[in-house]
Amino acid sequence: MPLDLNFELATLGLLGVFLFAGRKKPLLPTRPNRRFAQLCLLVFALNLLEASIAFSAAHGGWLPLRRALLAAYCGAQPALFALALCYCAYSCRLPMPWLRRALRAAAVLTVPVCLLGLASPFAGFYCVLVPQKGVARGPLGWLPVAHSALLLAGCFAVLAARRRHLPRRRLMGLCAMAALLAAGHAAQALVMPGPLPFCVFALLALLAACLTGQNPDRYIHEGAGVFNHRALDELLQEYYHRDLPYRMVFLHTALPGDSRFVFNTDFELLVFSTAARRIRQAMPGACVFFLSRPRSFVVVSPAAPESVSASTERAVAELRGGWQLDGRQVALECTALLFDGRACASGLDEARILVENAFYLGDLPKAASGVLWASDDTLQQLHRLIRVHLAVRRAVLLNRISVAFQPIVDAAGRMCAVEALARLEDPELGQVSPEEFVGAAETSGAILKLGQTVYETVLRSMAQNRGLFERLDYVSVNLSPLQLGQPDLAPRYLELAAFYGVAPGRLAFEITESFHLAHDETLSRTLQRFHKAGARLFIDDFGEGHSNLARILDMPLAVVVKLERHVMAACLARDERLMGDLIGLVHDSGRGVVVEGVENELQFRRLAALGADWMQGFYFSRPLSLDALRDYAAAIYQLQ
Repeated sequence: MPLDLNFELATLGLLGVFLFAGRKKPLLPTRPNRRFAQLCLLVFALNLLEASIAFSAAHGGWLPLRRALLAAYCGAQPALFALALCYCAYSCRLPMPWLRRALRAAAVLTVPVCLLGLASPFAGFYCVLVPQKGVARGPLGWLPVAHSALLLAGCFAVLAARRRHLPRRRLMGLCAMAALLAAGHAAQALVMPGPLPFCVFALLALLAACLTGQNPDRYIHEGAGVFNHRALDELLQEYYHRDLPYRMVFLHTALPGDSRFVFNTDFELLVFSTAARRIRQAMPGACVFFLSRPRSFVVVSPAAPESVSASTERAVAELRGGWQLDGRQVALECTALLFDGRACASGLDEARILVENAFYLGDLPKAASGVLWASDDTLQQLHRLIRVHLAVRRAVLLNRISVAFQPIVDAAGRMCAVEALARLEDPELGQVSPEEFVGAAETSGAILKLGQTVYETVLRSMAQNRGLFERLDYVSVNLSPLQLGQPDLAPRYLELAAFYGVAPGRLAFEITESFHLAHDETLSRTLQRFHKAGARLFIDDFGEGHSNLARILDMPLAVVVKLERHVMAACLARDERLMGDLIGLVHDSGRGVVVEGVENELQFRRLAALGADWMQGFYFSRPLSLDALRDYAAAIYQLQ
């Protein structure tokens, strides 16, 4: 068998394996993905035509058949370069007006070249069949070369214009793809007759695009076997780029409360993988995504609301009804909240905030079917949440976070410390409560920058007002779980304290826990570093959320426990002996007690009598600006 034919068949086999492997993975229905699939199929078709032409030439095939095969090849090859331009334009999210112009220009340039290519083997435009020599260049042989060069130059122009909108790895992959296609066509033109080199370069171009961003494994959740958070973000970009309507379903799923299954086990992942399959079967045409953090599903569909409601009810019934898995009966607790995507989020940033927070909405009404469209109240709650998130993002970016100081007093009523509290005043929303913006900052990750800003502001204030702060035992600053997860947190914070000339012993770090805090080596090293430097460690908001007795045992380095205000109010309202027992429990563990939320003199005297070491609340003072704290301290110390 001739070498050319062997080479063609080997390349054809590799392309076949490439296509087969890609088809086994679910394909996200976006324009770049569709164009990439079309590119793969077109390269496969061109390679098949090359192999057929080589086989026909080797065995003296019928001349009209050879002409027909060559006509198909010459007509299809220009379309490959037009498709490559479309793929680059869609991948770069080219603005729609420019995208339409690029597609129109590609069509205008490509259609005449394709038609001439179809006629070339018969009329001799691009190439001429020579009985003894195979294929010779025709008088217009330069035209497809010029056409491909022009379209590939367009690819590079698009990539250069949108380089800031693409990850570096993805940009390099698209550039490599365009360069390999250009090299393939140049090699084909130089070695004419015979199209042998082109499909080798085309295969390499597809591999470059796949390995640097088009690889479907990047978009698949390893455990559940469906699309992941990255794929959801990619699909949302597609919908907002093309201004398409969509519906979004949040499926809250959980193993039953009395289940013996253990989280983070292989069997649990198998349960969710099977659940994902059942959701896909119940909701054909929709994209199913699994989010690890809330361990729940998001479904996005362009279908009409009535169709989405009906298919969601089928999916919820499937999950609630249960199924047999490895000899066990499995069922999931499931409720579904449905949104009109455009009504909830007018832009991509708002849609991302919606995805991050919709699973944490509280007090949602329940429906018997488990399926509920978002009510007006829920939509208002979501719109407020989105606006708060955007306000936090603006404030962190523009450094609009301010700091207030709330006094902490001892049992005698003497101010001995202050707590630094972040404050946010937005031009649109006005004063935003800490309960709103701190939660938004933690969910979005902005808490890292926000916490750094607050800490540096505190150090700067202490350095510039040494006479004020040296009268106090310490200034306490809050640390969130996300901050504590940073390996360099302790050395960085201690270096900043040294830079401002603030001794670590004059600082206290309150460990907050709005969600479960994993006690790993990073956390232990961070707390050890702060403790060795002399900084105090507090357990904040004891009695709220995940904060319980286990936290006292898990954090032996903490020297103070702060009792949450609702716990204090509830204990005093029922039986003050409960409060005394709680304070005694903390004292027995060798720690001091700060009680938050003291609002009147009666509470102050009762808590002092029960053994509270320090107290904090509006009875003593609201959080104060630095200037107001100076005045407050001057009045207090003058009276004392």
